[in-house]
Amino acid sequence: MDTECPIEYVEESQKDVSIDSLYTDFFPYNISKDPKSYDHAFDKRSHLLREQLDAKLQEPTVEEAAKSGKSGIELQLEKSDTRLEDLLSFGNELVNNIKIYNEKQEVIQNQSKTARLGDLQAALNQEAEESLKNFNKISDKWGMIMQHKEPMVVNEQLERQKEAIFQLFNSKDEMIARCQKELKRVNEKYLADQTKQSADVYFLIERIDNQIELMKRAYKENIYELQNTIDNEREKFQNKSNQKWSDLYFALTVKENEKQETVKQKQQFYANKLENIIAKQEEITRTTKVRLEKDAELMELEIRKTRANVLLNSEKIDYNYQVLQKRNEENVIINNQQKRRVAKLNENIVAMKRRLIQLKRNNKQIMSHLSEDIHKLHGNINDMHSKAENFRRANVKKFHKIWDINFKEVKEYFASIMEIDRILYEQQLIREWERPDIDLDKLELIKVVKRC
Repeated sequence: MDTECPIEYVEESQKDVSIDSLYTDFFPYNISKDPKSYDHAFDKRSHLLREQLDAKLQEPTVEEAAKSGKSGIELQLEKSDTRLEDLLSFGNELVNNIKIYNEKQEVIQNQSKTARLGDLQAALNQEAEESLKNFNKISDKWGMIMQHKEPMVVNEQLERQKEAIFQLFNSKDEMIARCQKELKRVNEKYLADQTKQSADVYFLIERIDNQIELMKRAYKENIYELQNTIDNEREKFQNKSNQKWSDLYFALTVKENEKQETVKQKQQFYANKLENIIAKQEEITRTTKVRLEKDAELMELEIRKTRANVLLNSEKIDYNYQVLQKRNEENVIINNQQKRRVAKLNENIVAMKRRLIQLKRNNKQIMSHLSEDIHKLHGNINDMHSKAENFRRANVKKFHKIWDINFKEVKEYFASIMEIDRILYEQQLIREWERPDIDLDKLELIKVVKRC
């Protein structure tokens, strides 16, 4: 990186503490690259971390495959990952430390700035109040001076007014000078902060460049170590494979020889066994031939007997065939007779069905005529009932009329009879007469009900 930084100016600004009005004595970066000149604790710690990481990068790889059960490539990859992660964390720490210190410096400056502004504002307010009081006093004295008529007194009062006005101007000038001084301090501080910021940027760029170079170197070394590990693993694997193939070839050769010996022994064994089997088979063949010849003679005898039986059975079959043929002819005649009977029966059934249909028709006609006659008779019966009911009602009406006419006479006769009976009891028999419990109205009602 072709970045220039006014290092001498930064060193002078760091030594001249009076430039920064905060008096924080906070200088996180050392320009010198000599480790002995690292006055700040952070620079010493960063240097120690860098030396430790460089030492880790320069450590030789140790084979731990037998202990951990992993291959050398896996161990080398893990170690490389660990180293690179440490380097990345270290680089991030270097970059982030600048940011942290700058933020801390900014917080401190903001706090100091707020305090100074508060003090300055309080001083301005106090001075304004005092100036206002003095101005009011001066204004009040002008009226008193105007009231005096002696020139000496007026001159004396004017001198006092001049002194008060000069004091007021002096206080204002002092406050203006203080503000100008504070403004000058702020400007100088701004220039110092700009210089420090440029130095911070320079150191940040330098650290980033160093970190990039360190990471490049670390990646190259890790790649080189990984390549060496891969070569070693490949050589070991090749040696193991060659040894394995040589052992396998030797084992195959031994097995092939053993197999040939075994095949020879089996061939001899099977040859002997085959001779024994051939001898046994010849003996079995002779015995089988004799047995088959005897069986053939027996079979010829059985064939002759079978032929005789076949001739006898053929004659029996011919006789049975003739008998069955005659029976078949008889069955044909019987079947024809049965067919004729069935035809006659079918004709009779058809005739009976026709007669049955005719009878059903006649019965339907008769039933229709009879039903019509029944309906007519029912109508006549209903007419007779209605006429009988009319006659009954007319007779009842006539009866009631006659009954009413005669019942009045009966009542009169009954009343006269009762009177005669009473007279006979009382006059002739001299007894107390009791009227009999006879009610002609009830008798009339009972008769009417019975008639109805």
